[in-house]
Amino acid sequence: MLDKPMETLMTEPVTLPTAEGVRRYPRTEGYFPELPSTELFPDLDKPCTCTPACKSRCGGECGCVACQMQFSVWREERGVQAIRPTEPEHETQLKRYRGEVR
Repeated sequence: MLDKPMETLMTEPVTLPTAEGVRRYPRTEGYFPELPSTELFPDLDKPCTCTPACKSRCGGECGCVACQMQFSVWREERGVQAIRPTEPEHETQLKRYRGEVR
């Protein structure tokens, strides 16, 4: 038995990728790829919501969960510890991710 009416359950907000998100993740139609899949399947919980104003290699600062996940994967692959965005080292990590510093 449902605790809520069916209409309530079906009206939860859904975030869709932006046009810029589709441009950034064309193979998965604007979504971050499902991991650790060998095929490219979209992770529907991680749409790219970037705008043209975002940096070309966004780290999710704009609130985009797809780019935030991509940045997390980059850090993990390099053994870089994830830190809070408020920590000074976070900005350095973003610059390395973008190739702005070594």
